[in-house]
Amino acid sequence: MARNLEEIIQSEDPKVVSAAKRKASKILRSINDKKETEVTKKKPGFQPSKK
Repeated sequence: MARNLEEIIQSEDPKVVSAAKRKASKILRSINDKKETEVTKKKPGFQPSKK
């Protein structure tokens, strides 16, 4: 897997790069969503700000 990831990072093919960016942004969004739900569980009165 690390070998494939390194190939993607070093790739100059625009399709590969844009696909990797989309996948990375989905992963980051899901991590952020999980953090917000954990915070709301810890503080019942807390409402995360909607952007």
